[in-house]
Amino acid sequence: MENTVNKCITTASCLLLPNTEQKELMDRWFFNTSVVWNMILADKIAYYEKHKNDPQVSNRDLNKVPYIMDYLNRPNCAFLKETDFSVYKNATYMLQSAFDEFLTTRDEKLLPRTKEAYQIDCMSMDNNSSEYPKIKYCDPRHVYVSKIGELTVKEYMPLPNVNTIKKIRIKKTRTGKYFLDIIYEKIATKPLILDEKKAIGLDYSPYRLYIDSNGHSPEYTGKFPKLEKKRKLLQRKLSETEKGSANQKEIVLQLAKVEEKIINSRKDFLRKEVHKLLEENDYIFLETVSMEDMALGDKGKQSDKPGKGRRTAVYNAAFDHFRSMLEHQALLTGKVVSYIPAYTKTTYCCHVCGKEYEYKSTKIRGWTCPKCGTVLDRDVNAAINIRNIGLRQLKTAETSTGHNF
Repeated sequence: MENTVNKCITTASCLLLPNTEQKELMDRWFFNTSVVWNMILADKIAYYEKHKNDPQVSNRDLNKVPYIMDYLNRPNCAFLKETDFSVYKNATYMLQSAFDEFLTTRDEKLLPRTKEAYQIDCMSMDNNSSEYPKIKYCDPRHVYVSKIGELTVKEYMPLPNVNTIKKIRIKKTRTGKYFLDIIYEKIATKPLILDEKKAIGLDYSPYRLYIDSNGHSPEYTGKFPKLEKKRKLLQRKLSETEKGSANQKEIVLQLAKVEEKIINSRKDFLRKEVHKLLEENDYIFLETVSMEDMALGDKGKQSDKPGKGRRTAVYNAAFDHFRSMLEHQALLTGKVVSYIPAYTKTTYCCHVCGKEYEYKSTKIRGWTCPKCGTVLDRDVNAAINIRNIGLRQLKTAETSTGHNF
């Protein structure tokens, strides 16, 4: 038996119940962050416009790291010092990354935009010092955050050790709720005794999230379909209201609440599916697929162009989020999540005899193999092939490296 220590960065989230003074303080911090963001961005754009055609000025020079204190010491900017300095530091890091992406392509569509106060809804603080931590635990229902004070947590939750916390993040939703995210390092020691018989392949499905190699697919039993109908109704009402009216503001708030419920319902569903898969299987194999390609469809095949309904289903399934959750939890539990290369023949290849077929329209959901006579389901056949190819890849890697996967 081998004991493997897995380390990864994970997040514990809790709903905050701040008082009026704390709400006003955090709102001012959001506003101050938008002010600093806009000042730094204005200077970056001005410097870029001045030197963009100069061959001696590199992209690194065009995106110099700004000295934040210069902005805080400007005239009429004394109010900015109220906010914790690490909030500005993390916002500047995000701006640097966005500007780097713009400089790589010089595409004006990627140029970072100025932020209104309401557009900044998240701020992060680093917890680098063990002597002066940004967060302290008072009791199971209260936490102390530096410069904000003692905050009440709605529900008790087991909080991580203060020494393992890397960063804290405060978020505000469109419905006026405040959340505290504690980002910390989690260590999980699991005895790894993995069984190849507990291997499964997952084939992506836009309407059912996935279909596994056993022929099962998840059934969504939550309120998601009803909430989708309610969202469409509110969007229709919103389009008919007068801009800036009280009725419009009321519908916008109702729409934000419905969308928040949809997001929470989807996350809860995905979390349960991930837990179920990792509990029942040791090896999980998926195909590397691009959600953008799935939403756009294969333009070369006119009959398979997806309609608006398919595109909506692709994005609503949140398959990328599902994969990231699956990888993260597999790392903690010692299970294996592996991918086979994109465009591998999984659908048009019989999993029994290996006979390959020509392209078949997505309207054809099953057929009989002319070589071995096996009745094949399009999605289940692809999932079985994904599992078989994934197991072969792991055995090849085990033979070449000498490691026991």
